[in-house]
Amino acid sequence: MGGSRVVSTTRSSRSYAVVTPRAGDTPQALALRYLDDARKGWIIEEFNGVETLSPDSFVTIPLMPLYRGGLGEGGGFQTVPVLVYSAFSEQTSDVFSMKRDRFRAQLQYLKDNGITPLTLEEFVRFIEFDDHIPERSVLITIDDVGQNTFEIAFDELQRFGFPATVFVCTDLVADRAGALSWERIRTMRDAGMAIEHRTKTLRNLARRMGGETLEDYIINVDRELTVASLTFQAELGQRPSWLAYPFGTMNEAVVELLRKNGFRGAFTMEERVSPFFVDNYAIPRIRMPGDISMDAYAEVMRFGVDAAERGTMVDGLQAAFAAGDDDPYAAVVTEVMARADAASAEGQWIRALELYRIAGTLNRRAPGVRRKAQEAKKNMDARAAELLAKARSARDGGDRAAARDAYVEALRYDPSPEVAAELKAMLSPPTHRELTLTQSDTLRRIAEREYGNPGGEILLAKVNNKSVVDILEPGEMVKLPILSEALAQRIEISLAPVAQAAPVAPAEPAQEEMMTEPEAEAVEVAIQETPADRITPLLSMARLQFGNGLYETVVSITNEILQLDPDNEQALEIQRESYYSLAEGFISDGSNVRAMHMLRNLPRDYRATKELTGKVQQALDKTSEPLYLQGVNYYINEELERAVDSWELTLQANPWHKKARSDLEKARKLLEAVRGL
Repeated sequence: MGGSRVVSTTRSSRSYAVVTPRAGDTPQALALRYLDDARKGWIIEEFNGVETLSPDSFVTIPLMPLYRGGLGEGGGFQTVPVLVYSAFSEQTSDVFSMKRDRFRAQLQYLKDNGITPLTLEEFVRFIEFDDHIPERSVLITIDDVGQNTFEIAFDELQRFGFPATVFVCTDLVADRAGALSWERIRTMRDAGMAIEHRTKTLRNLARRMGGETLEDYIINVDRELTVASLTFQAELGQRPSWLAYPFGTMNEAVVELLRKNGFRGAFTMEERVSPFFVDNYAIPRIRMPGDISMDAYAEVMRFGVDAAERGTMVDGLQAAFAAGDDDPYAAVVTEVMARADAASAEGQWIRALELYRIAGTLNRRAPGVRRKAQEAKKNMDARAAELLAKARSARDGGDRAAARDAYVEALRYDPSPEVAAELKAMLSPPTHRELTLTQSDTLRRIAEREYGNPGGEILLAKVNNKSVVDILEPGEMVKLPILSEALAQRIEISLAPVAQAAPVAPAEPAQEEMMTEPEAEAVEVAIQETPADRITPLLSMARLQFGNGLYETVVSITNEILQLDPDNEQALEIQRESYYSLAEGFISDGSNVRAMHMLRNLPRDYRATKELTGKVQQALDKTSEPLYLQGVNYYINEELERAVDSWELTLQANPWHKKARSDLEKARKLLEAVRGL
């Protein structure tokens, strides 16, 4: 009994799968079947130069990332624009708010021009050198938690099937008109949107607020991160890993606190595109004002495209495929080997190796395929080692630009995650240095010596997972975060109010160094803004949140306005009202220390500030004085450790106690002397 023999047209190896599509197969269906991710259909389309599949043809599927980090075979490297939207509107477009139809037109532009919006995780795998992404890619991020993020942005993104990342300031989430609720945030999360962190109150993390000591600043910044993360955990069942810096600003201490709290990175507002070697804690984003023209938008999208030459390897091979033959790939193997040999003869080792791997996938017994692949790999390894040595020499000689170029070329030949991490470490500005402890060191003494401010012991304790009372071991290494002089500036504690003290700004050179990667390309179509362009929407936001009772957020927003215009009466008035309302709330809750912090930012003659301050001071004295006297008793009886403990508790109960702080310093020094330190 006769019959035709069924010939399998599927071939596979560790590097490739070669298959004949079934009827109805799409690149996305094959990507799901072979790569476990339908979104990777672009890999099949790009590598084979096809958009639709035919059962009469074959498809080559790379099973391993070919262009890790966006490195092409012929040179260059890929960059990704990260866009940030601040607000959305049905009716108006201005410098702050994006109208629905304009947003839709931008998304249509992406679709029409083959530009792929990435998920956050896809972008992360790209910058961490774990994977490749479509040749033309963009990351869309949203910093708004108003209702229009759901009703407009999410609606339009769903229309196109595009992902985005929404950064959430937790204090602004609410079940009220105009706000975004946790229920809607969960809906977006379940639809594939990434939901990440934008602090608790939207405070500027890079500056100390008026009257804020260094200790207060570190504690408050840490609270902005940790309290919001707990809210995320409660509402979404997971902690966020990525942060959008409010107002785009940061400093080295903030980065160290992010690392301590488990964040993998953070986004700024710098108008640059991102290569894979971008600093994870200073990822630039390009602002999308509502009045941006389509020409300007198209110009942004042109950055980074076609920068990496990927080339094509399997074009023109379909004609050699003989479906139904005993070996339908025989002629294909012959052609692929010929291409590989030609590439090898020209020293194109990357191309040659991949072609040999494809030939070996089709026929493991093809003459010489294994040996030739090994020779190509050996040549690639030798070239990578040569380039890596050149990169390290340039790095050690201080030539970062030459070192970067050599590192990138080395990674093209040997895509080592360890070498990629070495490159990123070289390009990322340091945020701390290592310090070896000596016999006499305490955290407080280190802070006094290195920062000129003993309050820095709180930062040292947090980033090194220590308590301020821990006894340190000589020879142990600790992290010493970098602090600018402005940030480390001492503020003498007194009972006098510090009304309307300006926020302490970071030193500009240090901030610029943190924010700018000199090798990254700036986007030339930066939007021209005046201070008034920024102040108007900020004032509107401040009034809205004041009406919502979010007074801490109002203080953060008005601080930004007052940096732009210190004499802005509207901002000053709404900020004073917010401080006063916060003080009243804290007094009602019995939180007298926090109430006093608020009152000290107000003029004594503002409403009933003088009377409230006296009332709070009496409450603080009532709580703190017994603790202070207890410390005095311990000190007289030479129980120094107990005296220190009592006076520390005194200052927790009343940071403005007239004598506890100076007595505590005396007791600490005496205790160190007694211990032989």
